[in-house]
Amino acid sequence: MSNKILFKRGLKNNLPLLAESEPAFCIDTNEVFIGSSKGNFKLADYSTLLGVKNSLESTGINIKDFGAIGDGNSHILGDRFSTLALAKIVYPNAISLGEEIDTIAIQSAFDYANTNKKRVVICPLGTYIINKQINAYSLISIIGSGYDTEFKLHGCNGFVFQVDTDGSKTLINNFRITSAGFLLGMIGLKFDGTSSMKNIHYGYSINNVMCYYLDTFISLKTAWHFEINGCLAIGCYNGILIKGQCVSNIIDKFIYDGSHANTPSSSAYTTHKTGISVKEFQYNESKNRPESLRITSPYISSAYYGIYWNDCLYGVIENADIDYITGYGIWVNHFDGGLHIQNVSIYLYTNGLCGLYYEEKPTWNNGMSNVDNLTVGAWDDTDLANNSCCIKISTHNTNIKLKNIHLGISVLGRFFRGIWIDNSESTSFEDITINENQFTGDCFRCDNSIISVMKSSHDPNGVNVRTKTKINSNLALYSDSRGYRLPIAVGQTSMNIVFFNGLENDYFGAFVSATWDSQYYITNKTLQGFTIHFVAPADGNQSLDWMVFI
Repeated sequence: MSNKILFKRGLKNNLPLLAESEPAFCIDTNEVFIGSSKGNFKLADYSTLLGVKNSLESTGINIKDFGAIGDGNSHILGDRFSTLALAKIVYPNAISLGEEIDTIAIQSAFDYANTNKKRVVICPLGTYIINKQINAYSLISIIGSGYDTEFKLHGCNGFVFQVDTDGSKTLINNFRITSAGFLLGMIGLKFDGTSSMKNIHYGYSINNVMCYYLDTFISLKTAWHFEINGCLAIGCYNGILIKGQCVSNIIDKFIYDGSHANTPSSSAYTTHKTGISVKEFQYNESKNRPESLRITSPYISSAYYGIYWNDCLYGVIENADIDYITGYGIWVNHFDGGLHIQNVSIYLYTNGLCGLYYEEKPTWNNGMSNVDNLTVGAWDDTDLANNSCCIKISTHNTNIKLKNIHLGISVLGRFFRGIWIDNSESTSFEDITINENQFTGDCFRCDNSIISVMKSSHDPNGVNVRTKTKINSNLALYSDSRGYRLPIAVGQTSMNIVFFNGLENDYFGAFVSATWDSQYYITNKTLQGFTIHFVAPADGNQSLDWMVFI
């Protein structure tokens, strides 16, 4: 027969002095008292306990309250419960006794917060073992205690966020995610939306989160108004991957160091180490909107791609240090307008291919890309590959404007080529500094392209860079009033001059001064330009000046 606890019962006014540990129940007030050495002690009633509970939960749901241990060791449900049925009493979503207690406790905290409309899950310092992805929710912030809060993944994703139309003011702050061992496809923070307006991620802020040794740190798909601030990816194969219809997102002070990331051995893994990858990142409603993505003050080191910008609209890359790159510093592919690159330094390393690369497009597109204050160099103490290049602008790219460009300055290794423009139009250069001694091939090469405004191009040591200029096409460099020291290839017999802004009428004359002995004449005078013909073809690497007068 089980033991019974005997209560004194009566009215509160008649309550006697109770013996130590003796209980009493007041039938008129529903209060419970217990005796102690210091007198009768009132136990809290349900409403008081509920108030305390609600007060505590107002600051956040603590994963420790759901049984999370966080000592860095494995604790499975089978260590605490003899049967799955007993485990389900505490953790209804348990599916096996092999589940980690940390994992299922954290999931239970999120589920409770979602059901009870709580906005914060608190993760105290500790190392929590995660062997199954955590399904998080929008509108629920995750707050750690700095990098001393660690989530250690065992062969699974970290936090996968449920799609919702509004995650505004949701914070993901102050913790780190690590891995017990690299696994293909393992992601730290995953936001997997769709192109439907009802299935987007909106308004999250990710701050001071560090990630070690995963396939990918952050994966965003269809994200609006995200902010990623002060985050670090160390030893990850990919830093931040962004894809889909996205608007007004910011990546600020992101650090990626891929120096300890192992290349996956799987033959299915065909990508390269990438700091930030942006794909199909567009918004089609209006071209008057602000940029889809602003990347500011990143430090990206030891990657194949520093920043990979593919099929995207309207963005800014600024104040970036891109270092020890073995492939491409910034790769731009299939973009159509509005990419601005400013205050960026790129240094390549062993087998590095190109600092800034505008890849070939299948058709002509209006690039409208501005590059201002770009430095490209190489750290390696040997010459880079024969096809290495500081800047390459490939087929069908138009309206790319480069200003304050510094190539091959104060570095160890040498590039093969400085600038290579191939079958592109309306590219302009202003204030270009090229160190001729750092190139084993051409400083400047132009194939089948038209260049607008080129001025103040020089070598820091006073070397005439035209000695390493190769022209394989009818190159046109122009402004609206004059052209200065325009390079002319051997055998070239004409040059098309195209005005940058166009004239108000075609009543103008032109003066031409060439460096070889030839007569010339002018045809095709229009508001947009004219053609210079040389009676005697250029007999070497020559140049000419021209000036329009009205």
